[in-house]
Amino acid sequence: MTTVTTIPQELVDTIVDYLHADLHVLATCGIVCRAWLPSSRYHLFQCVFLNPQNTSKFSELLSSPCSTIATSVQFLEISNEVIGRQNQSLYQWLEHSMIHLADLTAVKSLRIRNMVWSEVKPETKSILLCSFRILRELELWGVDFKTLTQLLDIACAFPSLERISVDDLGWVDPSFESPRSPERRLPSTLHTLHLGYCYKRDILHWILVHHPVPIIHHIHLGTVYQKDTNAIGQYLRFLGSALHTLRLGFSDLDAGGDAGTFLIHCNVGY
Repeated sequence: MTTVTTIPQELVDTIVDYLHADLHVLATCGIVCRAWLPSSRYHLFQCVFLNPQNTSKFSELLSSPCSTIATSVQFLEISNEVIGRQNQSLYQWLEHSMIHLADLTAVKSLRIRNMVWSEVKPETKSILLCSFRILRELELWGVDFKTLTQLLDIACAFPSLERISVDDLGWVDPSFESPRSPERRLPSTLHTLHLGYCYKRDILHWILVHHPVPIIHHIHLGTVYQKDTNAIGQYLRFLGSALHTLRLGFSDLDAGGDAGTFLIHCNVGY
């Protein structure tokens, strides 16, 4: 009698882990047997980068009744960039395919790149901001807003956020509503804030009007300019010893320049 030996699942996972960089072999592993499928799908689809060149095909794959990838995607990037230029077709795709992206219930990290936020339809924004309920990390790169409030709506939409990173952002209207309701506040789970090239002062002023003011332990400020130092100083004084990490840089170190102004407004001696 022939005895069939079953390989323990943890050994299967370890073997497949060694193949993480070989996409062709991973695809083959996915059709060996059911036990090999989860590990191979995890490495193939853990990180998904969507742009106008691949979104239609991915949407078809995701919506197939035989699809097994939805729960494997943990990092999702949505970018409106094709070879260095913007393309409006992505917005059209989002209107038709956002319902399928909502099936990606395991996404923990979301990056939105190269968007003109006002050109995304309200219905599409609503679905996007109501999906990904276990999101831990949000990155916004190269997104243009009409108002600061549009940015804040995104930052407050995900109740379990632990890290927010923004860079190369812009808005015309810096006004905002007071964050009185829980839906208009930063999540209490947030511990890291990275502010790259943007109007840092506007975001920090909004944070400072919270009641209570949120304590964010890790602050990364990128390059600091004089117009932002007052708001930075106010928040650092509030944090005091609760601040664990502070990272920043200056475009110049001349006397009376950005570094000198920062030292006047910001006490980092806690």
